[in-house]
Amino acid sequence: MNILGLMSGSSLDGLDMALCSFEGIPGEPNFNWEILETEQVEFPDDLAEKLKKSTDFSAKELCKLDSDFGFFLGEKCKHFIENSKFEIDAIASHGHTIFHFPDQAFTLQIGNGAAISQLAKKEVICDFRSSDIAAGGLGAPFAPIVDFYIFNDSEICLNLGGISNITFKNKESIQAFDISPCNQLLNFLAGKMNLAYDENGKIAAQGQIDPIILRKLKELNSFNGSGPRAIDNSWVVRNFLPVLESSTLEVKNLLRTCVEFIADEIIFAILENGNIDHKRKILITGGGGFNLFFIKVLEDKLSPLNIKKVTASYDIINYKEALLIALMGYLRKHKKPNALKSVTGALEDTIGGCIYIYN
Repeated sequence: MNILGLMSGSSLDGLDMALCSFEGIPGEPNFNWEILETEQVEFPDDLAEKLKKSTDFSAKELCKLDSDFGFFLGEKCKHFIENSKFEIDAIASHGHTIFHFPDQAFTLQIGNGAAISQLAKKEVICDFRSSDIAAGGLGAPFAPIVDFYIFNDSEICLNLGGISNITFKNKESIQAFDISPCNQLLNFLAGKMNLAYDENGKIAAQGQIDPIILRKLKELNSFNGSGPRAIDNSWVVRNFLPVLESSTLEVKNLLRTCVEFIADEIIFAILENGNIDHKRKILITGGGGFNLFFIKVLEDKLSPLNIKKVTASYDIINYKEALLIALMGYLRKHKKPNALKSVTGALEDTIGGCIYIYN
């Protein structure tokens, strides 16, 4: 089965699309997978601005954005399908997270599934988080699903997206949680220089660490080193961005300080949860994997812990989350759990996802 996975991340760097092929049952010996084709689509400036401000929208404005974003996704899927050399059986769409408040038992990812289905003329699976939250879970993290079934040769899997999240695996159990804001901070600061992101971390590399800002960021994160934990984008916007916005430091110094903060929180997570008595392998994916300066800072901190970074392909680094969503759609189609209670804190494993059938 070929499923087109769609992921719109909290860093607002655009839409990731990955057409993935799956055969067999995940977790069984006959299971095979492959990324067939990929595409990245930048958001138009007006759409990106609306998504950025959407938490302050009225109910009517938010419903309109849900529809507009759904038609945007549908158009991009239609274009992808028309230009693909592969047959596409279904689309799995994460949507764009606007609100995520599991403590109040609700989450909202916009991008109307019906609009995608009608424009692309394909079955669409969406709304993956609600079932887990209804079962008492955090509705996150979901990365352990792909880490468990696909990247099972690495004991630690780290994803550097808008939010950083980590998975620890051994033969007996799997543990995972969100760590801290990541590219959401770095891209916000790069925007101060009219840049989408700090390419290769070149600007951060020229800066100096500010101990006061670093301490504030760590206090805000209040990370106790254990899961389950899910970070809401709006929490980052309300608490972290004002600290950076009000600072009189140069952007390069703020970037360097944020790099240190993100790397330190990752190391803390590993020290609190990872068995480092023997050499371990860590797979690093997500947009942050292309930030050469950040990776150098992190590798320097990992070296004393006897942890070695696994080399990953471009598609794995860049499209892991889209692959994840495609896999979750595949599991939903086979009525297999795609959210694990051991990492979300739910009462039971759940099969999440609503299906819009195109006739």
